[in-house]
Amino acid sequence: GVVLSATAPFAGGKLLAEAGYGVKTVADKDTDLMNFAVGYQHTLSKQTYLYAGLGYNEEKPESGAKVDATIAQFGICHSF
Repeated sequence: GVVLSATAPFAGGKLLAEAGYGVKTVADKDTDLMNFAVGYQHTLSKQTYLYAGLGYNEEKPESGAKVDATIAQFGICHSF
């Protein structure tokens, strides 16, 4: 598989982006895997930052139904 990611300065923080694609094989059946995500990280101090992100994952088997999920996250990180 392959994963591409990027980080860029944006509005006093960091804009984060990622996209990935891969194939997994189980019992001689392939499943396509895709994911996309975007996020933002805002620094409050040398030790503390806020973060938020939104992601989408999809599994598409050769036979059967597609499975997908949308994920949101947010929080604060502090290093001691």
